[in-house]
Amino acid sequence: MLKMAIKQMKKTLTLLLSIIIALGVAVPAFAANITGVDENLPELDVKVAAPPGTYDKTKASQITGTLNGQNLITTDFRKETASIEWIIMIDTSKSLSEEHFKAQKDAVLEVLKNLRDSDRLVLYTFDDSVKQKLYGNESPAAAKKSLDNIDCNGQDTAFYAAAVKLASLAEKCDAAVCVPVIFSDGVETVKKGDRAKTITALKQSPVPIYGFYPNVANDSIKKSFNEVITASGGSTKSFNKKNAASQLASFNSDDTYSIVFAATNSIEASKNAKLEIDMGDGKKITKEIVVDAWEGDTEAPKVISVITDDEKNHITVNFSEIIVNCTDESIYEFTTADETIAPPVIKAINKTAADTVIIEVNSVDISGVKLKIKGYEDVAGNVGEEEEFSVTINQDVVKTLTRIGIGVGALVLLVLIIFMILMRIKRAKKNKDEALVPAAYKNGKKIEPKKEKPKKEKPEKVKLSAEEKAEQDRLEKIKKKEEEKRRAEEEKFKFFFEERFDPNKDDR
Repeated sequence: MLKMAIKQMKKTLTLLLSIIIALGVAVPAFAANITGVDENLPELDVKVAAPPGTYDKTKASQITGTLNGQNLITTDFRKETASIEWIIMIDTSKSLSEEHFKAQKDAVLEVLKNLRDSDRLVLYTFDDSVKQKLYGNESPAAAKKSLDNIDCNGQDTAFYAAAVKLASLAEKCDAAVCVPVIFSDGVETVKKGDRAKTITALKQSPVPIYGFYPNVANDSIKKSFNEVITASGGSTKSFNKKNAASQLASFNSDDTYSIVFAATNSIEASKNAKLEIDMGDGKKITKEIVVDAWEGDTEAPKVISVITDDEKNHITVNFSEIIVNCTDESIYEFTTADETIAPPVIKAINKTAADTVIIEVNSVDISGVKLKIKGYEDVAGNVGEEEEFSVTINQDVVKTLTRIGIGVGALVLLVLIIFMILMRIKRAKKNKDEALVPAAYKNGKKIEPKKEKPKKEKPEKVKLSAEEKAEQDRLEKIKKKEEEKRRAEEEKFKFFFEERFDPNKDDR
């Protein structure tokens, strides 16, 4: 009865899982992964890729790491914003269909179109051998022409050699972000190809490679292809004519973060040392890496030098190695003959641990002061001995006065500019007021309004009676006759005068 119940439960779960897959609903997987490790013990420089913004607010102090179970110290953490290098290999053997061959070329062309000035793309083809086609320094037009000229006519497929070559190129890549990709059906037809050696070599690769296989590949080809690619720590996807470009572009959608770890204890040489990282969210990401033997640090750190900078009021302290508490103000003590000066201000630096620190002094001039440095600790926990240095910062008086003079001059100029602006505002306001009352003011001066001339009043017309009109006409006629008589006498007198006194007339 119990067996039947268990069997029925399994069937139900299987059916439910099938429905979920059919609907495209799945529990999202954690997408962060280690994309590269630069091993130079006691330091490990690790690159982590994650969806955009995942760790933008994460601090170095929240990140922990272990190497084969031994704790590592996080000395630096930052988001990468530098260049990207694409290393792409495409299959040109006849085992690939014409449609899938063109799809991989279209995907590469899409990457070319979206390259930034700081990015580069190198391209290789492979059939029975690997050949380089693009070197990353071609113009967009030249790169497209070279891509267009690539044909699919190879007789054999050296897939194993291409995968190992890709991993080797990725390991040597010095770009901040490296994206190594290979397109192929993964069917090895070269007799000298060795699958076991290929997988072993890829396991030792510090940089994971990514693979695309045709969407029509059978289960056997998928499994074989996947085993080879995932040995490097990478992943695989299927591609077809429609999605090849978007699938390839998706590898560049993540943010890349750089973490620097420091080992504290001795490390044994290993070809598959397990690196495990917790980014502060409790989700472990791991990768197997190759490490050389390293003898744990037992030597105490030392202070190499103390350098003063009069211009900036800075004291730079250089240690013999990385100090984990270099930004702790308590390890620095300023003293004079009579007293201990308040702890100095430590200038902000990018790293939580470093071999150099800058102390910013508050006062302008200090002399006869002793700087004691004590309790400084390296990543292995070794504490350095207390060391004392005489420090003096003397600001040059002439330079100081020059700075003061420049400051005063700048202040006076600023006041003058403000005064001129205020005057302009005041004048503009007055002009605006004048515009509102133009009859009373002109150019800021008061003027008297113009006096208007009195208008002549026209006599009112009086309507006359017939008798009054006749009398008025009679008087007008008399006045007219008198005027005509006067004019006739004037003409007579004028003629007489001209006749008598004409100078041109002969008087005989």
